[in-house]
Amino acid sequence: MEDGEPTAHLDDEGHPFFSHPPSLRARQGTLREVRRCTRGRIVINTIMLDRGQYPTEFVSEMTRIDKGRAFA
Repeated sequence: MEDGEPTAHLDDEGHPFFSHPPSLRARQGTLREVRRCTRGRIVINTIMLDRGQYPTEFVSEMTRIDKGRAFA
């Protein structure tokens, strides 16, 4: 992720997928990974460099799922 935006993830075959601006597929893949990390008891803390509406909403969703923290 860059500045709180989901711009890269691994697809179902394990290949890297990059998209900027973020695509729905990248967003879903990133949130899938957040859930996987949460199940593995990994806490995700995010440092946001951009306080735009989209990154703020996305990072808020990540912290809601994972119970991590976000710093702006």
